[in-house]
Amino acid sequence: MVDSVLSHGAEVWGVQLAAKAACCHRGSAGSAAEKLQLSYLRHLLGVRQSTPNAALLAETGERPLWQRWLRRAAKLWNKTLEERPGSLLQQALLSSVQLADGAHPLAQQSWAAQLAAGLAAVGMQLDLQQPAPVDLGELGEAAQRRQLAQLQEALAKGGASRLEHYVHNVVGALNLAPAMFGQRETYLDAVRRRQDREALAQLRTGSHWGAEETGRWTRRPREQR
Repeated sequence: MVDSVLSHGAEVWGVQLAAKAACCHRGSAGSAAEKLQLSYLRHLLGVRQSTPNAALLAETGERPLWQRWLRRAAKLWNKTLEERPGSLLQQALLSSVQLADGAHPLAQQSWAAQLAAGLAAVGMQLDLQQPAPVDLGELGEAAQRRQLAQLQEALAKGGASRLEHYVHNVVGALNLAPAMFGQRETYLDAVRRRQDREALAQLRTGSHWGAEETGRWTRRPREQR
């Protein structure tokens, strides 16, 4: 999808959503833009609404929007630090830092505090008292590690049979690594016939029409499917 459309101005308005999504095991804050991205990926693969978000993103090689938004905010932070002292942009940043108050909910925090919360969610610290540039390369790696951790957290909650199928039978538990994200599966380009491509995606994500899946809808015991 066109990132400039879904993320236009997200360095300003998307920081809170990015921080919220980075903290959550679902990897989404439930915003309209995130729902649109995931809906498009389901349409692209030809899979049902119940297909896990983590499987959609891993299969297509797409990054969740919260990663893009957090990176955009970090770039704006870095750009602001490079501004001449006393510039309007630096004055705005200084005010945002001064308004930071950990006693308030995330939605009521200042922009700088929300950015710090988002970075903390991926394991990076931002000292608001001694502002320093954010290493964007390190941020990218930390965000991928967090995406993997979110997948593992979703697995650990139990009841995620489709995600368990995807991890254990398709990816392989031993192959779980941050590097698996960001690379689309080769069949999406190699298989030209849409029906064949969709059938493969459905089998891989557990979103098929076989008895194993349809028996779930009629509450048939797992051993009888």
